[in-house]
Amino acid sequence: MSTRESDRHVRRPRIAGSRTAIAITAVIVTAVVVAGGLATALPGRNSVTRDDIAKGAVGIRQIAVNAVASDEIVDDSITADDIADGTLTGDDIADGTLTGDDVSSTFMRWARVDSNGAGTPTLLNSTTGVDSVSRLAAGAYLVVFDESIVNCAWVATKHDEDAGGVASGYVAIERNSSLDPLTLRIRHFNAAGTQVDMDATDGFSVQVLC
Repeated sequence: MSTRESDRHVRRPRIAGSRTAIAITAVIVTAVVVAGGLATALPGRNSVTRDDIAKGAVGIRQIAVNAVASDEIVDDSITADDIADGTLTGDDIADGTLTGDDVSSTFMRWARVDSNGAGTPTLLNSTTGVDSVSRLAAGAYLVVFDESIVNCAWVATKHDEDAGGVASGYVAIERNSSLDPLTLRIRHFNAAGTQVDMDATDGFSVQVLC
């Protein structure tokens, strides 16, 4: 065997070994790419952005208590479903930020009425959610509200219009008609149970809670 043939026999294993190493490296690179891409180091500290985090990868357990401030929450992104029952108090609500539309649908309407005896009854200043009051008959009055009172609680009481005493008697309250969702009828009875007009200095108050 010549020297050239001897060298050729010696060099072939090196070539084969290099090819094997290249093949193994290619397999490793392919596996990394299939698993999710080549990992690269993030430069510096505090350099993670939203593009570096998979969607849905961060949950409640990954966020420290009190780590999220109001400046980090998108406006109007939190709804009632995001707030646990009983966790908000008056201290959590800024003064003057709530309006009637922000409060529960439960609402009180009321009227304070001066009967004027057998005359035309009048609404006094202490009135909310009432459109009108009128005398239907002796001892009977109609109070018309601005919204339906059908599924509400009704309360009526007799009172004096000043600091005097109230004449004996009582009032009853009922819907004026099953076809009318806005009107209540107040009836006044004397001590004997007879429906009569109130004394001129007496009146009644009516409340509706919905």
